[in-house]
Amino acid sequence: MLVVAAVAFAFYAPSLRFGFFNDDPTGHFRWMEGRSVWSLLTDAGGHGYYRPVSFILWQVLHTLLGRHDPFVLHLLNVLAHAANAALVVWLAHRLTRQQAGRLAYATLAGALFALYPFSYEAVPYVGSFVHPLVTLLILLTLAFYVRWREDGARWAFVAAHIALVLAVFSQENAVIIPLLMFILNRTIFNRQNAKNAKTWRFASFASWRFKSETLGTLSFFAELAIFAIAWLLVPKTAEARMLSLEAMRANMLPFVQALVYPVVPLANHNPTTLAILAAVSLVALFALARYARATRLFAFGLVVWALASLPSILILDNDYVLGSPRLFYLPSVGAALVWSIPILAFRSQKSVVRSRIVEWGICVAIFAACYVPSASYVRCELAYQGMAGEVGRMMADATQSAPAAQEVTFVNLPYFFSSRGKGTECRNPFVFAPTGAVVIPPYADARDFAFYNGGADVPTAAVTVRDAERQPGWQTFGNAASVEQLHRQLAASRVFVFDLLQWRLFDLSAVWQPDLPMQQPQTMLNGVQISNTRYQVSDTAVVTLTFQSTMTVQDRKVFVHVYDSNGKVTAQDDGVPAQGFVPTSWWRPGDVITDTHIVPLANLPPGAYRVTVGMYDAITSTRIEARGADGTRLPDDEITITELTR
Repeated sequence: MLVVAAVAFAFYAPSLRFGFFNDDPTGHFRWMEGRSVWSLLTDAGGHGYYRPVSFILWQVLHTLLGRHDPFVLHLLNVLAHAANAALVVWLAHRLTRQQAGRLAYATLAGALFALYPFSYEAVPYVGSFVHPLVTLLILLTLAFYVRWREDGARWAFVAAHIALVLAVFSQENAVIIPLLMFILNRTIFNRQNAKNAKTWRFASFASWRFKSETLGTLSFFAELAIFAIAWLLVPKTAEARMLSLEAMRANMLPFVQALVYPVVPLANHNPTTLAILAAVSLVALFALARYARATRLFAFGLVVWALASLPSILILDNDYVLGSPRLFYLPSVGAALVWSIPILAFRSQKSVVRSRIVEWGICVAIFAACYVPSASYVRCELAYQGMAGEVGRMMADATQSAPAAQEVTFVNLPYFFSSRGKGTECRNPFVFAPTGAVVIPPYADARDFAFYNGGADVPTAAVTVRDAERQPGWQTFGNAASVEQLHRQLAASRVFVFDLLQWRLFDLSAVWQPDLPMQQPQTMLNGVQISNTRYQVSDTAVVTLTFQSTMTVQDRKVFVHVYDSNGKVTAQDDGVPAQGFVPTSWWRPGDVITDTHIVPLANLPPGAYRVTVGMYDAITSTRIEARGADGTRLPDDEITITELTR
């Protein structure tokens, strides 16, 4: 148990460094702001669901720590996942008390659960805490129930009721617990009771114990009644509704995929092939279960998966199901129990030593077959979850760097991204699985993302700016804004632009100051003047130009060329001003733009060189006429800024 728990913790330990993203800041923390524990328990108005336990736990931690600490809240998720992995081992071990190879079976089940591919969202995303939490409480309830059934321990009976109360008030899926108890009675315990009845001296005692255990199991439905009353009475935003049969069918396939995930890569993204593979693999697993005399265990695993999946299949929109792999977290318990069954079938009977070798060898082989095909996808998606959290922290740093109380505007923040450029997409082996990560959902407030990630609580805006020539290559967050509106924002606030390729926030205000008084020009470039030139030369030439627009111009590029003594260009840097963020067609008269270019010089041979700058038309590549301060046209329409010898 401890080894499997340690593996689960170690695998997701990198998420302890993640920031808050998706629903965390606005959907959860801002909604909780100023609410008492009693309010969280009695009023879910403004929130989609009634799940008070996780909110109460977060609120208590907020009171103790003075803030929503990302490390602590991510730690809760990871610890819950590690505990769940350990409980899966314990439960699997108890359910196979009369099976050879039970330790290997239980270890494999725990390992498959710990590294289940679709848990990459439920564990590292704080907003998904409800899924590891309810799974933990469901498993604890079953563990206490099993202990009570086996030993008759009254404390275990009471503990099971307490865990069930917490479970149903953590998430509504916990209503399946009493049903799982009855399934346990009809499958696992039914066989044990039949054997035990033969040893009981008096049949009347056997009958009394059966009735007592049945009544005890029925008592667990009381918590469901209490929760149902609370669910009906407590105000909340979302109301459950049944879907059409067609919508249910569409929802079912993703959950079937979650059950038979080890064979899904063979489907080659074809839903029909997936359905066939699912049928074949389940028939094969059933055959192995019969051979191992573990059909009841197989049935219990399927029931866990089915009951855990059913609420989502019945009421959730298909788009939500397809985009929320966290929904598969609880069903993965059933998948782990089912896919570990082959180890009970493939065991040797010749000797104890050989039996153990075969069992553990098959254990490793099954684990590798289930884990390896999706390993790179899971690692990639985990990295994207971490990057989503980084955006909030970058926003926080931006608000801290701005002058006190000044409004901060973010341009082209990502709502969702699935790559950082060509060739960086996650290779998805599944038929139904999202790639990428949600950063800031459309309903959210950018101010919350900066503040709850440690930034200053200052007025914050988010806009999307695009024109015919420039389109962000990702789904953006924020209302559409024109270049003219961006121009006004620059005058009133500190503006940062999201750069997906470099994964940074570019300080636009540092390089673009609008509507300044005209300065004395050094050089004129037909509507644009250069008022200042700075350079540093070592192994690189760092050239910083200060432009000021005197009229509106079309798109141009700036060039920095290094010529040798023969007049040949030996090094250069050409591009849209300000690293591509301030195209000249966006300039307005009076705007001052600071443009820095870096030209590598380390590989140049010894000799004399000349560094020049200028502009050319972005479409025709025709150089823009360059004139000196006295109006004289410069040779080759370029300005020599320095000469150097290497």
